[in-house]
Amino acid sequence: MRIHSVNRSLVKTVSINGKDVPTGIYKEPVPTPVAVHPPGLEGDAQADLTVHGGLHQAVYSYASEHYPHWQEFLDRPSLPYGTFPFAST
Repeated sequence: MRIHSVNRSLVKTVSINGKDVPTGIYKEPVPTPVAVHPPGLEGDAQADLTVHGGLHQAVYSYASEHYPHWQEFLDRPSLPYGTFPFAST
């Protein structure tokens, strides 16, 4: 196994359809090693702890082999590791 990217974010409030929504989904690459604790990555946060983070959801991984499918499906020449763009509706 090879790790291509480690990403994290604190909770930010964004406007979605005119409503302020707290989210931690906009993760950004971390250039240095990051400690992993039972609640998650150091310096990372999730807005809804009822469904994200915690002992059994501390780290999320995604296989790099799946990126070509999403690049084709979303008609994108490339996708950055560790992030996932939202398709426009």
